[in-house]
Amino acid sequence: MSNSKIHPTAIIEDGAVIGDGCEIGPYAVIENGARIGKENKIGPMVYIMGSVTMGDNNKLLHGASVGGGPQDIHFTRTDTVLIIGSNNHIGEHATLHRGSSSGKTVIGNSNYLMGNIHVGHDCTLHDNIIMANDAKLGGHVTVHNNVILSAAAGVHQHVRIGEMVIAGALIRVTQDILPYTMAAMDGGLNGLNRIGLRRAGCSKESVNQLKEAYRLFCRNRMALAEFKAWLDQHSSDPYLKKWAAFIGEKSHRGFSRHGAAREESDD
Repeated sequence: MSNSKIHPTAIIEDGAVIGDGCEIGPYAVIENGARIGKENKIGPMVYIMGSVTMGDNNKLLHGASVGGGPQDIHFTRTDTVLIIGSNNHIGEHATLHRGSSSGKTVIGNSNYLMGNIHVGHDCTLHDNIIMANDAKLGGHVTVHNNVILSAAAGVHQHVRIGEMVIAGALIRVTQDILPYTMAAMDGGLNGLNRIGLRRAGCSKESVNQLKEAYRLFCRNRMALAEFKAWLDQHSSDPYLKKWAAFIGEKSHRGFSRHGAAREESDD
């Protein structure tokens, strides 16, 4: 805890571990058992519970609640955790809950989580994700790299959101969203994230392959088994390989397709 700046009104319980160079603001509370890395900036009235392990160089704004108990009526365990990586921005009044049945909630690196967002129990957030103000994740949600969830987006429990997805403001996400796509307000897809793909250096050939895959599965609603076979025949393309891996994993909620029609899950 050397070189750390700790406001005299902050409460740091015995047993909390604070890395070098941290700044801890007025009335912040860090419970026994919390492990905080180096160079973190913890704002006024932030509450970090003993279930939290945090990396380096994170910024937590005032009133954030980190590591709280899961909103799960069946929750009885006392050993669950919240693991946070490094270089994350966590906005004011954000609520990040520790795990329930799986034992852990995990937030990766370089994520920008704005004010009043919620990350529910057992979620997994990868890297470089943006959650705009008031976006909410139910329990057991997985969000892959480079996703943008716009303001007040609400994500149903057990949903998976693929890499480089953009979800619109006020959207209700009730089914898995395939990588590199955009989701509209009605919860269905409305095309590929072409700007994101171009910025990522995706080749014209890969874009054309993704357009064909989108046409077959999302617009024409090809049967899932048939589409998996089609993807197997085009597995040399790295972007379609990501689609194949995503579709190959178990889906609890089914897959969003073009428009608002609902697709049944695998259960």
